[in-house]
Amino acid sequence: MNECIQKVSGVADKSEAELVQAVMKNVNIIQFNEYLTENSGRNERAGLALIAEGIFKAFRNPKGHKPEDHPLLKITAPT
Repeated sequence: MNECIQKVSGVADKSEAELVQAVMKNVNIIQFNEYLTENSGRNERAGLALIAEGIFKAFRNPKGHKPEDHPLLKITAPT
């Protein structure tokens, strides 16, 4: 998703949530709909930006950045 947004927007110096904030809130970079002069169009754009930002923040593989002995990486089978 990060790579796709970078390609579409041409913004390569930002990544993840910072990228979303930079490009999805700027009407001239990525346009989702043609109703940006109306509240509903602006609300849709803002909502999609928040969803995309949330995806990066929630699912960015935090476990992959922890040491192998970190408690988040320990999985025990249920008994």
